[in-house]
Amino acid sequence: MPRAAHQSFGVVSTALNDTTGFAAPLVSHLRRIRNLDAKSTAVVDGVKRKVEERLEATRSGEGDPSCKRTRASGDASSSGASAPSANEREVRDACTDALALADEKVALAQAAYDLIDAHITRLDRDLRTFDQALLEREAAEAAA
Repeated sequence: MPRAAHQSFGVVSTALNDTTGFAAPLVSHLRRIRNLDAKSTAVVDGVKRKVEERLEATRSGEGDPSCKRTRASGDASSSGASAPSANEREVRDACTDALALADEKVALAQAAYDLIDAHITRLDRDLRTFDQALLEREAAEAAA
């Protein structure tokens, strides 16, 4: 029955080796998420700044007259007004960029979750194997 004891140590060694291989991809995902979050924050802050500037310009009467719309007229496309200003295009582009960054962060978070979930499943399987080997060892010792 020394085989059961050897097998249980093998399970522990396998679990420990598995843990070291697990950390690197997870850390990589988390670093990438942190970097994307910093970029996203910068983009959103830029959008807020541009919108505030535009609102202030409109309030003070310095804004583009083509952007003055009534609630009834809707947006530029439905009212027949001129094309969006450069500021509006910049804000729309920045919002699109922010959404793309958010989508990428969600995908990375899902990948990290899947990695963790797979690792937990592997650990549960290894724990069952270890428990079984321990039971066999105890049974062998009781029989002896």
